[in-house]
Order: sequence, then C-alpha cells, then structure tokens
Amino acid sequence: MRYIICYDISNNKQRNQFSKRLKQLGLKRIQKSVFIGKIKKRYNFDLHNTLFSLINTTTDNVLIIPFTLDLAQRIGISGKNVNLDFLTQTINTEFW
Repeated sequence: MRYIICYDISNNKQRNQFSKRLKQLGLKRIQKSVFIGKIKKRYNFDLHNTLFSLINTTTDNVLIIPFTLDLAQRIGISGKNVNLDFLTQTINTEFW
C-alpha cells in the first residue's frame, strides 16, 4: 500500500521519534512534516499502532492518506526535485 503521511507534532523529541520511525518503515521525506512511500500490507498494522503511540492525541495530529498505483502515477511536485519513481515500482524491501 502507498501512503502520504502528514503530521503536526509539538514536542521535538516525539517529532524526531516519529520521523525516524517513518524512515525505518521505508517512507521518504518530501517536506519537513510530510512523508510518502510504500509499505507492505503486513506492516500496515505496525504503521497505525506505532505512529499513534508516538503522539499526544490532545495536542498533535497525524494524517495518513492511502493511495493507489494509479494515483501514484499522476502525482506531481513543483519546486524541489523529488524523484517519486519508487512509488510505481514493486516493493522488494523487507523490514525486521
């Protein structure tokens, strides 16, 4: 599954832990608080549980947007050059 994840986390330590976990899951930072990428289905449960355990739900928010291959092929970015070709390729990374 492909995701765009946006977040607003006020605590620096929590925000750093959050972004580190997104990187560990194989997502790529495209803006300061926006990540994009593919995650195998078996890690979807980990994605939601881990990410929401890292935030304070009274002060922070996270937006997780799943999207399809068709939509990935139509994503456009203006400004800083970010290569999103990996979104349309087969997932072959394993996380342990």
